[in-house]
Amino acid sequence: MQQGPSNPRAEGADDAIVPIMVKQAAGWFMQPQRDAASEREPHRIWVYRSVFGAILDGRLPPAARLPSARQFAAEWGVTRGVVDEAFAQLQSEGLIERRVGDGSYVCASLPPDLRGPAAPLIREPSANTRKVIERIAPLLAPVQRNDLRERALRACMPDVSRFPLATWRRCVTRSMATDSDRSMLSFGEPAGLPALREATARYAALTLSLRCRPEQVLIVNSAVQALDLITRVLLEPGDVVAIEDPCHVSLTRALFLAHLDVVGVPIDASGFDVDAARARAPKAAAIYLHPTNQYPTGVFTSASRRAELLRWADECGAWVIEIDYMNEFVHDAPALAPLQRMDCSDRVIYVGMFGGIAFPSLRLGYMVLPERLMGVFALVRGLFGDHSAVANQTALAAFISQGHASAHLRAMRRLYRARRDAFVAAAARHLPAFARLGPTAGAFNASLHLPPRLPDMVVVDRLAQRGVAADPLSLQTWQVPGYNGLALGYGAYSERDIEAAMGAIGAVLRELEAEAAPYQPTGENR
Repeated sequence: MQQGPSNPRAEGADDAIVPIMVKQAAGWFMQPQRDAASEREPHRIWVYRSVFGAILDGRLPPAARLPSARQFAAEWGVTRGVVDEAFAQLQSEGLIERRVGDGSYVCASLPPDLRGPAAPLIREPSANTRKVIERIAPLLAPVQRNDLRERALRACMPDVSRFPLATWRRCVTRSMATDSDRSMLSFGEPAGLPALREATARYAALTLSLRCRPEQVLIVNSAVQALDLITRVLLEPGDVVAIEDPCHVSLTRALFLAHLDVVGVPIDASGFDVDAARARAPKAAAIYLHPTNQYPTGVFTSASRRAELLRWADECGAWVIEIDYMNEFVHDAPALAPLQRMDCSDRVIYVGMFGGIAFPSLRLGYMVLPERLMGVFALVRGLFGDHSAVANQTALAAFISQGHASAHLRAMRRLYRARRDAFVAAAARHLPAFARLGPTAGAFNASLHLPPRLPDMVVVDRLAQRGVAADPLSLQTWQVPGYNGLALGYGAYSERDIEAAMGAIGAVLRELEAEAAPYQPTGENR
């Protein structure tokens, strides 16, 4: 009798394994299809290899009952003798056992020499990564389930429907009008296109009151990328970073993933609490904050606090990372001077996006650096072969330089101020007294603070059922407890949508308040 291979793996057994479906209750296989290689080998070896592979990879689990040789032969289109020979080989190798009058079964355990090599040691994602994922998963899950662009009142959503797309299209077309200059199709400079750096410097100086020259501007793709560069260039693992708390989830967790000691600093009515920061992080290597339009609270850090923060940074030698979040939009009063303008020690790094004049998917932002740092930042970015899309930079430089950006900004300031007024008025009409609206002096977001008896995660889930999007404040915090409420945005929504959404929020809050109210017995039951 012809014998099967003594070492099936040496004969390419794994390559010959074909799909097998097991139905233990009925004890039969669906007939597998034979590939080109198996067509050239004897039926006995094909049956042997297929069953052997199914046992090794777990498709035939230990103690699984095999079909009878007769059933097997009928299903697979082979003779019973072929099946008997294959089963005899599997039994001799300790893979199956044949019980007289009962049938054939996969052995409860494989022989040691056929178990294959020991399982490799697999390293899981780091503890830092697992902690971050666990924390932010509830915020990301709704985005995966639904398209939230049309659901009021999603935070951080600008009104892209008002962007002058026809004008932008002309800027893009003109930047590619001739075939003679194809430089934008090649790699870009790590520091950014000179024309955009010049346009950004003018924009930052005139619109945001920054002290800014083109030689200080580094073009980046996002605020998170800017933060990653700062971490790589200026900080060491284990350095202490004092960061406002609550804060935007992605930026906070990016610092944590860089193996920094991230210390949360409370926000009060005057903004970043410098005294608390001194106590919590006396040896801070960096300080991170949104002094204007703080997200998600909407608080502005006062002028006196800003000055105090810079004095503390001088004392401990800390870098100050000033994040711009829609700083172009201040509705009620002139904007305070940015930290970067007040800085006398060249320690403030300003990180801005073009959110007020462009659109989110453009993926362009900028850093205003102390000029002495420009060389090393550009070198480190170039080390990773990174640059921003040259064509987009060219179009944006033209959009700014030709005055289109400033015209669009003026229009959006009027629009967002009107929607802010509608938002505040709708809140006054629809929200119960126990729901407290935070500051609304800038940008197009606001926080709605709720009592602890109404957990914000429950409120968010209930609102989603009514088509209203909100982020829970409790998940925006890092180390400062006590936040419970909603992060809301009104920028992308009409006044009618704002009114309807605020009405839904008021109704949900009253429903949950009624459900949470303690039972009050009636007079008949007393």
